[in-house]
Amino acid sequence: MPVNITVCIDVECTCDSPLQIHPMEIIELACVKKELIPIECESKDAAQTYSLFHSYVRPEVNPELTLFCQELTGIMQSTVDNAETIDKVTSKLLQWLKDENLVDDKYRKSKNFAFASCGNFDLKILTPPVQDNHFRSNSELPIYFKEWINVKKIFVNHKREWPRSLYHMTELLGIEPSGRLHSAKDDCLNLAKVVESLHKEGCELHVTNRIQ
Repeated sequence: MPVNITVCIDVECTCDSPLQIHPMEIIELACVKKELIPIECESKDAAQTYSLFHSYVRPEVNPELTLFCQELTGIMQSTVDNAETIDKVTSKLLQWLKDENLVDDKYRKSKNFAFASCGNFDLKILTPPVQDNHFRSNSELPIYFKEWINVKKIFVNHKREWPRSLYHMTELLGIEPSGRLHSAKDDCLNLAKVVESLHKEGCELHVTNRIQ
């Protein structure tokens, strides 16, 4: 079933090269709420408005960012040192979902929305700390953390071409990306532009992935 609202999401994590850090911890989280107005009801001159959630996160297992991570994401050590830990950031995310009237006081969906991401990594790494810090069991975990829209899958079904990356999607859609690559906030806003462009082309946005 198509959704009426997408919450585009992007995260950046601790990382290194050539050997990866374990566990990878979220150091930046961004979400953009985008209402998908029926095309026939949308004014051509209407400005596109987005509601944004954004926060840096202080890693706890490996608190020192590698030089590779800082150069890749543009996030400095001082930024995460002054940020809140993941439990507090996910608490604020849940409150933001309430403030946006997407969920009720018991975290049940009150609107027909789904998270949308460029691939499956973002929700897979976000879901465990959300469950560990706020919901005692998988059965209590809200459905919107168990299913999401992989925009790459939506794109390939619509365009018949597999996009290599978010920026490849913007290129194929004729969108001028803004901001910095591997900035969660900028990538999230660019993903919202991709979603908006697909929607205007008549593409239906629906859940593509679920975890049991």
